[in-house]
Amino acid sequence: MASVTTRRSHTCPVYGLPSKLPDNQLPTVGDVMRYYMYVKDDLASNTKSAEIIHIVSNGIVALWQKASIPTVSQRRVDQKVETLHQAVRDIAKKKSNSKAAAVKTATDDSSKLFDISACQCIDFATCSCPREIKVPVLEQEFLVDQRNCRKMIIGNVDTRESRKLMKRTD
Repeated sequence: MASVTTRRSHTCPVYGLPSKLPDNQLPTVGDVMRYYMYVKDDLASNTKSAEIIHIVSNGIVALWQKASIPTVSQRRVDQKVETLHQAVRDIAKKKSNSKAAAVKTATDDSSKLFDISACQCIDFATCSCPREIKVPVLEQEFLVDQRNCRKMIIGNVDTRESRKLMKRTD
């Protein structure tokens, strides 16, 4: 008899069903893990987790670049994704009560921003980070929102602002 694959077999007990990254907000921890499962399901079954992690981290960095916020290195993003993946694997190995507590903790943390900003300052007025990693003034309010209530979204390209940035780089 042929085996049937259902949605339930692809559901993670902590993060739910696999899905793509949102394209209008910075990803949460839950978004990253759902995207990891999406990429894993999309690729061949013999694909190594390091390859999946690299694909996922590329998608995450692209989204942060779309928001014009400087990020940590690609290698560090890979490490953060790998740490999340390992945490899910560790939860799966736990037994009964400790597993339920770990799932609850991970579920609570899943709505937090997967923060890969190079500048981790909370108060941008007192930020002493080097200029190349500072969050641009126009993006500071957006980053604060994404770290907290997440009501703002990434919009279309601002052509006027893009022209100004191009002139500055020239």
